[in-house]
Amino acid sequence: MRFKTRDMTKASMTTSFKFWKASSCMKLLVMAVFALTAMGAVPDVRLPRPSASRRLSNPAVYLNVTTPSTTVLINATLQEKPTEMTRPLSSSPSLPRPGLMSGPPFRNSTRDSHGMRPIRPHGYQACGNSTFLSAVPYCCNFGMGAADCKPASSTSTTGMGVITIAALLVAACLFLYALHINRVMKQTPDEALAVVDPPLTPHQARIIYRRVKEHGIDWNANLPPAKERRYLIVGGSGLVGGQIAVSLLATGVSRQAIRVVDLVPPVHDELSADKVAWVKADITSQASVDAAFAEPWPSAVSDLPLTVFHTAAVIRPFERDPIFYPRCARVNVLGSAHVLAAARKAGAGILIFTSSCNAAGSAVNWLFPPWNRRPREMAQRIGEDDYWKPLRPARCFPTTYAVSKAEAERMLCGADGADMRTAAIRPGNGVYGNRHDHIVSYMLALRVVPTFAAPWVQNWANVHNVAQAHLLLEEALLGEHADRVAGRPFMISDDGPPLRFQDVYTMLETTSSTDFRVQHPPPVLMLMAAYGIEAYCRLLARAGPLRRLLREPGDLVQMLQPGTISTTVTSLTDSSAARRRPDEGGLGYRPACTTLEGLSAQLLEWNEASRGKGL
Repeated sequence: MRFKTRDMTKASMTTSFKFWKASSCMKLLVMAVFALTAMGAVPDVRLPRPSASRRLSNPAVYLNVTTPSTTVLINATLQEKPTEMTRPLSSSPSLPRPGLMSGPPFRNSTRDSHGMRPIRPHGYQACGNSTFLSAVPYCCNFGMGAADCKPASSTSTTGMGVITIAALLVAACLFLYALHINRVMKQTPDEALAVVDPPLTPHQARIIYRRVKEHGIDWNANLPPAKERRYLIVGGSGLVGGQIAVSLLATGVSRQAIRVVDLVPPVHDELSADKVAWVKADITSQASVDAAFAEPWPSAVSDLPLTVFHTAAVIRPFERDPIFYPRCARVNVLGSAHVLAAARKAGAGILIFTSSCNAAGSAVNWLFPPWNRRPREMAQRIGEDDYWKPLRPARCFPTTYAVSKAEAERMLCGADGADMRTAAIRPGNGVYGNRHDHIVSYMLALRVVPTFAAPWVQNWANVHNVAQAHLLLEEALLGEHADRVAGRPFMISDDGPPLRFQDVYTMLETTSSTDFRVQHPPPVLMLMAAYGIEAYCRLLARAGPLRRLLREPGDLVQMLQPGTISTTVTSLTDSSAARRRPDEGGLGYRPACTTLEGLSAQLLEWNEASRGKGL
């Protein structure tokens, strides 16, 4: 029984210790009590017995209030009306020591018949049998047999000490909170650790790079056969639209049956060499879009049915404030409505929209409660389930760009009908694959890149795989199982497991010939800078006169905002629906490469273009 009691006591002590270890707030509270006691914020109040030399005609209470800096004697008479405080001229062991405080003496003071100097007590009040004394102490400076009583500054000293301690405690709490956020941002979420491979080593990166260099990647192996159709690619000068045109040519589609509609001409070398038709148009104007769709086709293909790929978009994955929403919505929502109307007018039978996995993403609150282990949405699983639910409020999306893509996706997929079948592709984050992309090639061009996302995990999407998914979706919409795939989005990503951002950095640092390197500042510092940049941009957007004097930051600085950080968090995409066969409601999607293989192919192109030695 004795041993059982000892075990129970030991378990109780262990539980108490764990609770103490987990309770940071309790630690700070105890520290605050010790600090305040040391500063004298907790006074020592004593009631001394009055001696014969200090015995007055009226009964009185003597309060000797002691702090580290002063000793104050307050004589208060317990009467219903305020009386005067008196102090004897002679010194007393219980009286304050001379010279403790300095200050101007009280004026117009006289001594009474007992040799006492009356002092009007400031802040003293009497109510019934209770006496209330304010925290305005006094001390006496004795000299030459006369007492010059002066107001003491002990309260102000103690008050300043309390304020200082409070400020230090607030600063300590903020510092601990910042350390907590920094620790959270430097970790890989547990959900991702279950599916991600061990960190990539430079040796493994070289092996993959050499294998791709020797054997290459067959990008056309899983492309569907060519169709006897016309193709109008809105946004065909961009990354995805241009690759769709190149993939169509690879399947055997005639260049006469392909038309690029964009504000700028195509930048892909394959499109320039084949002289694919380009029609300039601004999709924010309905008249401009109608004119581009109404352009005559060569007679050899003019009677073929029409497929429209709508890939045009304004991508600003960093702005969260609704005041910036029109910047994306003007093209992504209004422009999509114009494309939809023009496609119907032109008699298109297929309309496929390039959406984004951000349409299913969620906002992350980085200023989360300190007692939480991490932000709620720091690890997300993204599929197509959100599409079948009501559209979420704008505040639930990571950025205004994500809001605009979700709205456009629902508008175009909702337009599905017997005359025109519609659907959408959601590429993983991010899309890369050639020297015109805005992620890998952009980082390689910068050469030195600071990062906050090294341990985070995402499913990337090579642009060749994205183009393949668009063509497979067209084939499914033309097949006998069109009803099972129409009017909905499909998530797609590369083959293989998702990658840490650090794996991407390791591949670029190891195989790039342009001395690429990554810097790793404390993530919480980049988060604080992001909030500052966002506040500055919001101020400029709301204060019109300031825009005459100040300008928004450049593209690189603008990218560092909380919206970008929320977009970059761990997000595991589910492309299982697209990988199913068409008779099962899928596309038969089979990616041509893993992300590491796709990065190796892009680095080979980059090293050759930069005339580096490579490996």
